[in-house]
Amino acid sequence: MKKGIFTMIAFALFTANVCAQSGILFDPTFPVKWTPASEWEKVQLPKLLKSQIIFVGGEDSVLYLKRNLTPGGKALSKASNDFIGLTPGANSGEFYLSVNHETSSKNDIVGDGGGMTVFKVTRMANGGFTIDNQNFSDGRSGKLFNVEFEATVGETWNNCGGAVSPDGRIWTAEEYPPSTLPSIIPAFGDAYKVKIGTGIIQKQSFLPNGTGFDGSAIKRFQNIGWMVEVDPKTAKPIRKQYNWGRMSFEGGAILPDNKTIFFGEDGTPGLLTKFVADVAGDFTKGSLYVYKHDKVGSDGRWIKMNNSNLNEMIYLSDSAYKRGATMFVRLEWVVEIGGKIYIAETGKDDAGKDLAKGALRGGIVAPHHNVRANAQSPGRTATDPAYTDYYGRILKYDPATDEVTVFLEGGYSSMPMGITETTKDVPLVKYPYVHLSNPDGLGKTRIKGKDYMIIQEDLNGQTYGRLPMELYGINACEMYLLDMSIPNPTLNDLIRVVIGPKGAELTGGIGIKSNTILLDVQHPSSTVAPYLSGQAVTIAINGFDSIADLKKLDLYLSGDVTKYNVPQVAAPLKYQILFVGGKDEVQITGRDGKPLGKAKSKDGNDFIGFTKDNTAGTTDLGWVTVNLEKQTKDYLIGDGGGMVVFKVKESGDSLKIVDQTLPDGRTGKFFNINFAAHVGESWNNCGGLITADGRIWTAEEYPVSSNSALKAAFSDTSDIVIGVGIPETVLQPFTPAVPPIFKDSIIDRHHNIGWMVEIDPKTGKALRKQYNWGRMSFEGAVIMPDNRTVYCFEDGTPGLLTKFVATTPGNFTQGSLYVYKENAGGSYGNWIKMNNNSLTEMINLADSALKRGASMFVRLEWGVEVGGKVYICETGKDNAGVDLAKGALRGGIAASHHNVRAEAQAPGRKATDDTYYDYYGRILVYDPATDKVTPYLEGGPDFATTKDVPLSSYPDAHLSNPDGLSKIKIYGKDYLIIQEDLNGMTYGRLPQEAYGANLCEMYLLDAFITNPRISDLKRILVAPKGSEITGAVGTPDGKNIFVNIQHPSAATEPYVSGKGVTLALSGFDYQASSANSIISFKFNDFTEPVVGKIEGDQIILKVPATTVVKYLKPTIEISPKAEISPASGELQDFTNPVKYTVTAENGRKKEYTVTVIFEDTKPSAVEDANVMKFKVYPNPANEMISFGGGVYNITIYNTSGVVVGQASKVSQYNVSHLASGLYFVKNNNGEVVKLMIE
Repeated sequence: MKKGIFTMIAFALFTANVCAQSGILFDPTFPVKWTPASEWEKVQLPKLLKSQIIFVGGEDSVLYLKRNLTPGGKALSKASNDFIGLTPGANSGEFYLSVNHETSSKNDIVGDGGGMTVFKVTRMANGGFTIDNQNFSDGRSGKLFNVEFEATVGETWNNCGGAVSPDGRIWTAEEYPPSTLPSIIPAFGDAYKVKIGTGIIQKQSFLPNGTGFDGSAIKRFQNIGWMVEVDPKTAKPIRKQYNWGRMSFEGGAILPDNKTIFFGEDGTPGLLTKFVADVAGDFTKGSLYVYKHDKVGSDGRWIKMNNSNLNEMIYLSDSAYKRGATMFVRLEWVVEIGGKIYIAETGKDDAGKDLAKGALRGGIVAPHHNVRANAQSPGRTATDPAYTDYYGRILKYDPATDEVTVFLEGGYSSMPMGITETTKDVPLVKYPYVHLSNPDGLGKTRIKGKDYMIIQEDLNGQTYGRLPMELYGINACEMYLLDMSIPNPTLNDLIRVVIGPKGAELTGGIGIKSNTILLDVQHPSSTVAPYLSGQAVTIAINGFDSIADLKKLDLYLSGDVTKYNVPQVAAPLKYQILFVGGKDEVQITGRDGKPLGKAKSKDGNDFIGFTKDNTAGTTDLGWVTVNLEKQTKDYLIGDGGGMVVFKVKESGDSLKIVDQTLPDGRTGKFFNINFAAHVGESWNNCGGLITADGRIWTAEEYPVSSNSALKAAFSDTSDIVIGVGIPETVLQPFTPAVPPIFKDSIIDRHHNIGWMVEIDPKTGKALRKQYNWGRMSFEGAVIMPDNRTVYCFEDGTPGLLTKFVATTPGNFTQGSLYVYKENAGGSYGNWIKMNNNSLTEMINLADSALKRGASMFVRLEWGVEVGGKVYICETGKDNAGVDLAKGALRGGIAASHHNVRAEAQAPGRKATDDTYYDYYGRILVYDPATDKVTPYLEGGPDFATTKDVPLSSYPDAHLSNPDGLSKIKIYGKDYLIIQEDLNGMTYGRLPQEAYGANLCEMYLLDAFITNPRISDLKRILVAPKGSEITGAVGTPDGKNIFVNIQHPSAATEPYVSGKGVTLALSGFDYQASSANSIISFKFNDFTEPVVGKIEGDQIILKVPATTVVKYLKPTIEISPKAEISPASGELQDFTNPVKYTVTAENGRKKEYTVTVIFEDTKPSAVEDANVMKFKVYPNPANEMISFGGGVYNITIYNTSGVVVGQASKVSQYNVSHLASGLYFVKNNNGEVVKLMIE
């Protein structure tokens, strides 16, 4: 997930009665406050929502384990909070949260590489949360727990997205895995090989992996780039999913069958993969597939990969592209909603260049990119270096059609006059109300019975409308909700609910209950604590289920830059900081798995996993797992990426972090996951995956291609023996929990990065890397309700869409892996079946898939399942065509919607042309019923020909680069939670006045809308300056959303550089008033007030015959919480009847007609001396005037109706202060006389 940035008001008639499928009962949309700069320092929310800071990565301390898995005390957590995994607890209102730390850094205390923090929260009566104390079997007791990857499954890397199973299992995604041993050294410190299921050969052994590769020796960097399962209830990793393949994982989505998982690869080209477990819930066995859109065979549009071949799993992309896998442009987060898979295809500015490289490897561009390329310039293809994908999109994979299609294109909600997609700098005055750019995080939440997708942006840039030009440098990220009941949503259907602080990315959005969405504020750069550089903040946003209609959430993008130091949340929502990455201390373990005290956590909070605590009688909500999207060397908390777990419970209307003692002996609140000690270091833990039963996987994004690339983040780059560990180590062995066929396979260290990694949030330990799911730049994944099917998304251009189908529900160590290939036409539908028994094919998944014509997307990031469909953020990329062309050279085929866009940009242009661009991205949807991925909501509006868009031309809503995607159900209706992560600020992604703010926004989108528009987006959060919004996750009851503010750069704590903040939003269950009546209407400027007679919608007032009705000021009383236009006390001309509109709090409108009549015959002129008793002399005058011997209350107006003089009970008045000209003198009887001043 790229670290980057982020209005519309919609009114509708509706009922205030709460019933099934009623959804959000208020409008949460609000405009961005672009200026002044102080607005960039905080989170922006609609006035009806509230947020709570739960966890600040990089600031809060976590309980960590020593490498011998004994308690080590407390240490500062990592930052860059990203994915938030959500695992429900045993009781209502209890949740386990798993927060990814998207980092890859050296940390000897909480673990090298990436990271994760887990904790448990409980909802309080006031809707907020408390973090519960927990006692783990590892000896740790406290609230925040570091997940010890290093001593369990091996260090992680760049823990970005993740996946959550229907039962709450959590996987963290290792993104951007390195490709050489030297590249891991800075974060790991060594490059020893890893023996899967055993450990680092020279040092230690890991937990048994169980995915078939135990005992296989791999290079240290090859142990990065997997999905990693984590147990949020123990804060322990379970396994790296070697059988899911290695790639730049962003995250994944597990279908309700608890067998099928879809993954997207955050790369260009990026793969879409699918793992299908043989047995529901057992993901150690199953089949891995890569999507190939033009394939229709026995596996549909999927290529079956050999996930029993470790080499194929390590080189998954190579194997997939050789077989023509579809190339996407940075597939990031994935979410399953309603049986369909939605994928954030983030986009990439120069997408065409990278797609062209993928085409050389055999990949085939996803058709929508060629469509876009042709739209940019006739004849252009997506592999043309000119092809750009500035905004990205949300893709949809529908199992019924077996096809990936564009669900929602990024860009402008409406194109301002004089602005086009080629406008580089868009001023604030022309900026749209909603602009979806580079969707990244994708989650879901259910509010009042309705599903919503949570979309979080992560801007690839700021130009071309991704930010108004005035905010360049702010990098404002937005988070949206999308009502998934909307059949064909547009950007106007997005509900902006969060705007991140300056510099921060919003990520990890996940709904818990109907009132709360959890969100990570990653890498902020605000000056307001805790949104400071070096910290990441996990927040809970609640109040969704208290609002009658989300469309009443009123959060505007402000031009006031001073507002961007802290998160801005739509009222009545509120937020609570849960965890600050880079500040809070986490409990860590040594490489022997024993407690080692505390250390400062990594930052980069990203994906948030949540695992519900189902323990009978408990008041705890569950475990929260937070990805730390980093790649840093840290001996204490683990090299590479990272993850933090903690437990929460309700405390009034907020959450409380629960003190825990973990099985490894760690005690405290925040617990570091030591990947290095269990599955091998992780990398760039970005997105993730959550099963229905709360299992968690973290996604390793952007895996490196050599060991040398690990050196900055790894202490060593020794080979790894799968299921065994790093043979060179002498400490804790890995536990063999890998696909059995890969046990004892030796792989290069960098090949151990780029997998989905399962962790146990309850123990704070990594469980396994999913080698059988393939290796790619994972951003996220979605597990379908069957608990067998997993869709994974690659954040790359080209990016793959993959599907894993477990042989047995819940067992993901065995199953089949597929890669999406549009129009594949085989026995697997639109899927290519990959050989996930071949470790080589899994390691080189992209190559294998693209060679077989897999569909290429532009940065698939987060996704979410809503209603059986999978919605995916395709983030977009400015030069998408360049990268798609590279993918085409590898055999990939651009997803068809890109070719449509390319043709629209210029007739004849293709998505593989260098000139094809995808500035904004989109939301895609995969519908299993059609087996097709199609655009669901395009980003935009499109300013592609206008580089700098001024604020005066900026639209009310602009969706740019959607990244995070999740869902929340509010009052029976599903909403997508869309979080932006800008690829840039130009071309309408920000108004030019906001260049530098990099503002991210978070929207809600009604998932019921079939064909949504940008105007359907409801903005609910604007992140502080510089931050990305990510990890949003809604609570099952629709009351809260947890969300991360990542890498902020504001000046306000905790939204400062180096920190990541996990927030809890509340207030979604607020029921807005529907009252919209005028109670009284009167004029008080007479001796006796004139009171209007109200009959229905008619109001009549009778005034004295001498009254000049052109200058009357009414006093109006209306229903509580309602608004009226024109306003009470505003001077009006009542010469003719005047229309007044009363708008209820829930947006319901009522119009009144006000008519003024005279008691007697109206005088012919105001100064008619024969009719009026009121006289003013001398006239003209220049000093003192008199009123004919009478005593009056007088008011003097100028010709503009402005009061320039007043006095009470006077017979004279001094006018010497008035300039020469015409004035009107009015007395308390309503009589008016003209007065000339000389």
